Amino acid sequence: MTRYTVRDVMSDEVATVVVDAPLATVATLLGRRRISGVPVLDGEDRVVGVVTVNDLLHTMTGHQDTADVRARDLMTAPAVTIDPDASIVEAAAKLEDTGVGRLPVVDRDGSLVGVVSRGDLVKVFTRPDEHILGEITEDVVADLLLIPPELLTITVTDGVVTLRGHLEKRSQATQLVALSRRVDGVARVVDELSHGTNDAGR
Repeated sequence: MTRYTVRDVMSDEVATVVVDAPLATVATLLGRRRISGVPVLDGEDRVVGVVTVNDLLHTMTGHQDTADVRARDLMTAPAVTIDPDASIVEAAAKLEDTGVGRLPVVDRDGSLVGVVSRGDLVKVFTRPDEHILGEITEDVVADLLLIPPELLTITVTDGVVTLRGHLEKRSQATQLVALSRRVDGVARVVDELSHGTNDAGR
């Protein structure tokens, strides 16, 4: 069963600045790209901090002379980052906990490999219904539970999955509902299944 990770939704084309980039360069980049923040890299392309629009505005309003201000003076450090193999849920939790809009994605060496935003994560929950249906039918029903798909009628409408059909055992129905809920993009599962043997607790 497919479980989306940060790697699946992140953007690998990332605007960055180096630690000694002037304030004007940082401001121009943020404005031109219309982004809320930019990772700051050291000489070995490792992420050492992030400069946000708020960091920039705070510095500009607090200093009369900003000619000598560099990215290292503006940035928030250490940067809040995430691993490319982290789950979508982990990324969403980190964004919520920190209140930032974007997370630099770094490998084990701390090198930048991408950036993931709140908008990127939302894409997972707007998967086409047919993709969700295909994953439940093929990956969950046929491959994981070894249930003949023809025993079931499964529909997906706006992320709401409805399961109908008769299964031999109660445990099969319980597992099908639970696994369907775990499929990325599923908003709700409507259980209209019937079953034969009540094998719960065995």
